[in-house]
Amino acid sequence: MKEAATLGANLVDAECQLDVLFARGEASDEKVTPLVEQIAHLQAKIRLVHLRAHLEMRKALTADQINKYKRQRGYAAN
Repeated sequence: MKEAATLGANLVDAECQLDVLFARGEASDEKVTPLVEQIAHLQAKIRLVHLRAHLEMRKALTADQINKYKRQRGYAAN
């Protein structure tokens, strides 16, 4: 959980930096490109942390709970 929070804070910071560049009229390809790449990397890491949490949770669930989860997520027929 702490990793996701740290990544989320970093993502918000990078997004704010990007907003500031445009708000100040200082945006250029040289400044925007690395920030957008950083944002995309952080988004990917957050997604991976989220999916890994799902994988870990499955280890704690019973077969019945997993089946209910699948139905609720739309992965299985009701």
